[in-house]
Amino acid sequence: MIHVFNYIKMKKELLLCAALAACCAVSAQEVKLDTVFYNNGEVEAVNVIKNTSDRIEFSYPGETLVNEVYKNQLVQIKYRSGRVEKCEQSFYVPSITTPEQWEQVVLTIDEDDLKGRVKIETVKVKSMHGGVMETATRKDLEKKLRKEAAKRGCGAVYVKEMKMSRTAQPSYAIGILYK
Repeated sequence: MIHVFNYIKMKKELLLCAALAACCAVSAQEVKLDTVFYNNGEVEAVNVIKNTSDRIEFSYPGETLVNEVYKNQLVQIKYRSGRVEKCEQSFYVPSITTPEQWEQVVLTIDEDDLKGRVKIETVKVKSMHGGVMETATRKDLEKKLRKEAAKRGCGAVYVKEMKMSRTAQPSYAIGILYK
């Protein structure tokens, strides 16, 4: 009777060991991936193929298509080795949801600040200030650009051109709106 009991106990232990070994083998075959963390809160598991100073190239698991994303769209990259690369946000673009948030809209004269962002449209705004009122004119044009961007849900404006008039002609600014 004791031999039968020991045999059953040993059989259970062997089955348990076999199950554990199978689990270890399955987890050992699990493919490790890199993880990218976007500014908008999205997180994706990918295979980073190439990393430059301003962008990364990657593919999704099971795909060969190469995708590209600029680092200004990312918070960080966590590599499969465990190393974490923080993506410095030298130019932050806020998320605008209402026209009342127009003061949060950022302006830039460097289009590279907006690499990887979605270009929405080009707008032209005018100001009747002019002449010696150049500072007031500039502020008025910037305010109008921000308001136009906020109306369209855009958080950034690339100021392509700003013309100050010293005559009776209105001053104007041309801006490209980005999300």
